[in-house]
Amino acid sequence: PYRTRGLASGITAAACYIVLFFSSKMYLDIETAFLLEGAFWFYGSISCLGFIFLYFRMLETEGKTLEEIEQHYTEGRSARAS
Repeated sequence: PYRTRGLASGITAAACYIVLFFSSKMYLDIETAFLLEGAFWFYGSISCLGFIFLYFRMLETEGKTLEEIEQHYTEGRSARAS
């Protein structure tokens, strides 16, 4: 919903900064453990898993109104709660 957009954007940005911080700090340890090629394979594998997860979990929003998208996620939340 529009009223929570600002808070959600702030939380998302903060989570992104935290993940990027830890990713940057852990890179040298990962490269030491797996070598350069292994580090690239490790990060590439995580990216592929993330893509697969998002492909199956994200709603296709093309041609839908904001109200339809909001209704989809509201119905999904109430169905999971019961």
